Amino acid sequence: MSTNPAVEGMSEYLEAFDPDDPSANNDVVDDNLVGGDNRDDNHHDTAELGVTQITTGGTGQALTTFRVAHQPGDNHRVAATIKPTTQGAPTLDMLNDDNVPPSNTQNPPTQDQVQLFIGTISPLLTVWRRVYVELDSMGPPNATNTQTGVVQAQPTLDPNPANNNATIDIEDLDDDWEQTDQHRVGRIDIAGFGSFTTVNTIKSAFDDQVVIINAPPTIVNANGAEYTLWDDDAGSTPGFVMIGANYPPVTLPVLPDTGFMAEAYAPAYIFPVPDASGFNPQLPTDFVHQMPSDVPTVSATADANKNLTSAPTFWAVHVTSGFQGPALKDFDPVTEAELVFGVTAAADDVPTAGGSVIHLETIRDFRSGDQGAQTELEQFTVVHEVGHQFYLLHPDGAGGFIMTNQDGPTPLSPIREFSPCSLLKMRKQEFPQGLDPKIRCP
Repeated sequence: MSTNPAVEGMSEYLEAFDPDDPSANNDVVDDNLVGGDNRDDNHHDTAELGVTQITTGGTGQALTTFRVAHQPGDNHRVAATIKPTTQGAPTLDMLNDDNVPPSNTQNPPTQDQVQLFIGTISPLLTVWRRVYVELDSMGPPNATNTQTGVVQAQPTLDPNPANNNATIDIEDLDDDWEQTDQHRVGRIDIAGFGSFTTVNTIKSAFDDQVVIINAPPTIVNANGAEYTLWDDDAGSTPGFVMIGANYPPVTLPVLPDTGFMAEAYAPAYIFPVPDASGFNPQLPTDFVHQMPSDVPTVSATADANKNLTSAPTFWAVHVTSGFQGPALKDFDPVTEAELVFGVTAAADDVPTAGGSVIHLETIRDFRSGDQGAQTELEQFTVVHEVGHQFYLLHPDGAGGFIMTNQDGPTPLSPIREFSPCSLLKMRKQEFPQGLDPKIRCP
């Protein structure tokens, strides 16, 4: 504080206030313009003035410290006056009829001074919390993403030569590999004949079949040849180009797309900081062909190369690029009604939250033919799964907000925002991946 002109030895009295919340006026987050909205209670650090009375020196200045609360969205103003009261510091009575600054007749709150107050009030200060976003990726698809065998009969060419298609008899496939349409825009390597794009799987009573395109006439001689069948969209190898794909196949390792995070988390006063170059080695984890949804397996995969540990003083989350989810929820075949675009190592009311894995292959399949929609769904999935690391639950998104269950045919919430309930829980949470999952909305 300072006086103008400089006056030495003048006492100034200080008090910190919790003004009205700068968020939208929703009863869950902001209790109708009456102040007292900060979350600095219970286990959280509270705001604190160093002293409530200071005396100016020879330059007319006096200094003290003010420690802000640590929860995102907490907001403060400090009032100073030279008019003493029986308590010394400014009181609400001095701030115009119990009016907590700024005026409770305005929303959002302003930086205005309070009428008739003899002194000054600092600008509104709102706390933002950084959350470091550690990014990793699975390694490239390996042998777990293939099935091998021997061609079981003489391949047949499509009677229409314009199609250049051929049907290849292969050994009986296992589980999800056998589903019709499993291998649309997939790949098969046939020893001695080359690599080909598959466009379909035909399930038979005994052996199964795949249909390939751009087959040479010599393919009819492939009976008995060894083959390697890749799960669909496994990626290309030097000299082989996928034919019929609407956009490039998933190529791992690749870091998750965090392009929607800053916009989505800003209303919670959380500032995401994705990995900077050199901050995290970004090592690839082992490839998993079908990621199950159980917490122990997801934890082991999601946190395999985790470097950052979240804490009250250092908020961190972790996201890994993966391939696809459980076999019956990966959009192979396309008739599956329930899909899994990502998974997080967390369970309701169980303090086991860890990292998240997003399923790029399932996202690609579902948004086939539209690169922009694929990118949008990937970014949205990252935001949704990181929300689970704050212990946000699917019911928190009721009404179409971000945390609505995305495992279905319409995966993007119609409201591209967190619900007031989600915002409240993030602002009250001690830290992501912490031990306080039982925060509930009023």
